[in-house]
Amino acid sequence: MGLLSNIFGKGKDKKKQETPKQTYQEWEREKVEEYTQNNQTWGETWKKIASNELGGMTLVNGKNTHEVLEDPEAKHDLGLMLACCKAELERADIGESQPAPYYFKRAAILLNKQKEYDKEIKICELYCDAANKFGIDVARSDIQMRIQKALLKKDKAEKKGK
Repeated sequence: MGLLSNIFGKGKDKKKQETPKQTYQEWEREKVEEYTQNNQTWGETWKKIASNELGGMTLVNGKNTHEVLEDPEAKHDLGLMLACCKAELERADIGESQPAPYYFKRAAILLNKQKEYDKEIKICELYCDAANKFGIDVARSDIQMRIQKALLKKDKAEKKGK
């Protein structure tokens, strides 16, 4: 076999993708039982599961997203709010829960203040897409109205710049 065949695996037996042995809910129940200790909240238990089993992908700086807000200045930090958005999307992707809209709204507000309308629209659309997967109707939500306002501001800024 040639070099390219070796790299791309031509002629090798390809592993068939195995079906999961358990659902996410079964896995979560098992981990909750494994990690639950006396007097721990669900947030504390989830933090342990997320750290040990998921490589921290649903955490922000080692904290659950709601714990990030214990610092009153956190809501003014765009990077931190975007990290919370990412963690919320990761939680939604694995089926843990629907994404919390707060972080997306805060990021959109901060982007709007910087006149980054395209990015504001994109972060709102990310939330809407994720929420729709959970059956949440966002058609008349305040985040949808934010998209419309950002489109108007973007159009006005473009006309002003010409």
